[in-house]
Amino acid sequence: MENKITVEEARKIYKENNHRVIDESVDGFVVLKDVNKIYNNKVQAVYDFNIKINKNEFIVLVGPSGCGKSTTLRMIAGLEDITSGFLYIDNVLSNYLESKYRNIAMVFQSYALYPNLNVYDNIAFGLKANHTPKDIIEKKVFEAAEILNLGPYLDRKPKELSGGQMQRVALGRAIVRDAKLFLMDEPLSNLDAKLRVQMRSEIVSLHKRVNATTIYVTHDQIEAMTMADRIVVMNEGLVQQIGTPYEIYNNPSNVFVATFIGNPPMNVLNLNLEDNKIKLEDQEVNIPNEFITKYHEHIENRVNYFKDLEKKADTLNEERLAIIDKLKALYKEIKNRKVNLEKKLSSTRFLLEEITNFQNLKGFNILTNDDKDNLINLINNSKINFLVVKKMIRKIISSLNSIDFILSGELKKFKSGLIYRHKEKEVTIDTNKKKKKDKKIIIPLYEENKNMIKELLSLYTS
Repeated sequence: MENKITVEEARKIYKENNHRVIDESVDGFVVLKDVNKIYNNKVQAVYDFNIKINKNEFIVLVGPSGCGKSTTLRMIAGLEDITSGFLYIDNVLSNYLESKYRNIAMVFQSYALYPNLNVYDNIAFGLKANHTPKDIIEKKVFEAAEILNLGPYLDRKPKELSGGQMQRVALGRAIVRDAKLFLMDEPLSNLDAKLRVQMRSEIVSLHKRVNATTIYVTHDQIEAMTMADRIVVMNEGLVQQIGTPYEIYNNPSNVFVATFIGNPPMNVLNLNLEDNKIKLEDQEVNIPNEFITKYHEHIENRVNYFKDLEKKADTLNEERLAIIDKLKALYKEIKNRKVNLEKKLSSTRFLLEEITNFQNLKGFNILTNDDKDNLINLINNSKINFLVVKKMIRKIISSLNSIDFILSGELKKFKSGLIYRHKEKEVTIDTNKKKKKDKKIIIPLYEENKNMIKELLSLYTS
């Protein structure tokens, strides 16, 4: 599965392997390797996400709105496609695996309860959909209701519940699934401050009680600090730091983490480092040699990191350009073949020439055995039925049209990884009417990436 395959091919492989394509070498219960998400409008929401989550861990993804945390959770859930990279859940490669086979339970921000069903039926809905026996459904629902203190509310509709009670119902629906993995997308954001505090402790207690592995998304740093075993801090699609709450708070890896985590945030000052001293206006502070050594090591590591990114950008660009050249050549060849075949349909002379060379046609292999036998008999007996030959040629043209469509899609896909478009005002093109028009400028995306990398590199080399 390391090679690029289509969704249809992947689903076929999954079906043949009972929906379990396993890699025993993967270390971790949930593993994301170099996961990227790029939408059709060329906006990249997640960049090279890497993490190993152990069984029974409580992981919190935290960051400002639009940082990519919910997108990452939705990729794990199977609600968003992964553009590149690999996702493993319990050693099962899950990139193309349908959500229903991932053994997950998801709790949404909006609760997603059915307004026409009572609490009992809302909790039991997934079990009923899977045709679980009635006695097992009843047992699981009552167990979940006891855990979440929902016993008195089982016959009520969602509109008769408070926000906290509706959130408990959503959690109950997740519990009865006996899922290996709980995914929670800002489940407490609709609750008032006091209820949020109460529900935080309840969710953590529930996590421990059912021995679940939980991935929890929030923009609230207090939730992250009080609930998580480990925190993943994200910003603009990039993972800024992964660590325990203590590590994140006391040893932030960069300025963003330092100012995002903590209330009030950590103070950040611009200082000059000269002769192992930091200077702020008229004040000087001596820095121990061990810190100076760490500082220089950090600078060297960052410089090497961004230089490697530059090389990677060049290599990726060369590979994409080579693929595009091959696709263009193949695309052109298919187009030419279609044109030639269409000519033969309208010309008896061309048709006769084609018949003599029919077995050398690239499209010959798509004909059925009966078609081939009929055609060979026609040629050998010199009894040419032009209607039969035209029908066969049309069949080949139809096949080439399908190949043409697939190739054009592949070509667009590879080009989209190289370019994007933005509009820029063009200088007046008609001096009399003084008209202006928008001009589409095509800029190689890898050049933009390289420019950004160079800017970041200059921060560490200047």
